[in-house]
Amino acid sequence: MNDAEIIELITRRHRQLLVHSFLYYKMNESIIPDATFDAWCKELVVLHEKYRSIAEKATYYEICKDFDSSGSGYFIRGYPEGIMITAIRLLYHHNNKRTPIEELFSRVGLRILTGNEEKKPKKKTRRKNK
Repeated sequence: MNDAEIIELITRRHRQLLVHSFLYYKMNESIIPDATFDAWCKELVVLHEKYRSIAEKATYYEICKDFDSSGSGYFIRGYPEGIMITAIRLLYHHNNKRTPIEELFSRVGLRILTGNEEKKPKKKTRRKNK
C-alpha cells in the first residue's frame, strides 16, 4: 500500500469507529455486530502502530488515537458534527425511515433548520444627530 491508500484506510476506520461509537454510546443503538466493531478496533491499533507518522496526519487521529483492542469507544467525549450527522443519517436509513429524522436529531439535542424558522427582528438603532 502506498501512503495515500494507508491514510484512506486509517481515515475510513476512524470514521467507522466514531460513527458506530456515537450510535452506541449516545443514541443507544447498534447496527453492526460487536465482532465487526472489535475487528475494526484491532485493525486500527495495528495501523496506528505500523504507520504512526501517516496516521498522525489523519483528520480524526487525535480523537481516535486511544482506541485499543478492547473494542470500546466509551472514552470519546466530543464527537465532530459531521460524525453525528452521518451516524443519524445512517440510523435513519437502517431503520427504513420509520423514525422521522427530526426525531433522531432531537434525541441528541440537535435540530434540522428548514429555513422556515421564525427570524428574530433586528434591533433598531438610533442615529445620533450631529
